Amino acid sequence: MNKVRVMTIFGTLLFMLTLSPAITLVVVVITPVSLLVANFIAKSTYSMFQKQTVTRGQQTALIDETIGQLISDAMETVRYAERIRKELQ
Repeated sequence: MNKVRVMTIFGTLLFMLTLSPAITLVVVVITPVSLLVANFIAKSTYSMFQKQTVTRGQQTALIDETIGQLISDAMETVRYAERIRKELQ
């Protein structure tokens, strides 16, 4: 299977050389450079995504805690209002 892939690549390069040697040279030079740049970007952004995940977790915890507190406060207000209503009746 790998032999087929290698032969396909070499065949494509040979065909490209017959059509346009200049463009073939550009492709042969640019391809490894683009792979190196993509590898660098992937490694750099991995740590950033990890930090983003931690930050999102902290934000979610804060939001959950805040919403829980608001719901608790609202329930306490409802209980207080019910007590006042009962006292006024």
